[in-house]
Amino acid sequence: GVILDVGANVGLFSIYAKRRKPNAKVIAFEPVPASVAALRRNVELHDLSGLTVHQLALGEVNRKDVAFTYYPGMPGNSTRHPETKSEHFAAQAVEVAVEVATLSSVLAGYSELDRIDLVKVDVEGSELEVLAGLSEEDWAKIRSWVIEISDAKGELAELRKELESRGYTVEAELDDKIMVEPMYLVHASRK
Repeated sequence: GVILDVGANVGLFSIYAKRRKPNAKVIAFEPVPASVAALRRNVELHDLSGLTVHQLALGEVNRKDVAFTYYPGMPGNSTRHPETKSEHFAAQAVEVAVEVATLSSVLAGYSELDRIDLVKVDVEGSELEVLAGLSEEDWAKIRSWVIEISDAKGELAELRKELESRGYTVEAELDDKIMVEPMYLVHASRK
């Protein structure tokens, strides 16, 4: 099978996926240089083959030198949308320039992929932009999604509408461990 890890951070999900499905092809995306270095080191330490790392953010257009806010003490919260983060993050914010690509532009380099079993998305406010970077042809390849999304501005309804319009059955569960803002884990699948 094929699994995409969008917003891979240091690779915990990618490693978990390879442990569960050793023969799976895992393609990981992470834009923050320090996180990518840790991700690559983790892949090496766990001696994982069949796991490819792209140092990229995914979005709706291909662009170079996009401002990205990195939080060294909480790298998993790094984002292209720092305005969505609470003030306690601001003190440790470091701005880095990252490359943004559409998912379809990257998938063009994997012409052998006709089916993608799972796309996991944890991108701190850029979820809908990731989806907007998919061609109709690539949408048709994707069987299921797991997406973490905030619902501070009605994003959950917009995400649900987009996925359901493409034939996915969508379930959203509130993550009650995160108290700063309502966060949902969205599962979407189709036959």
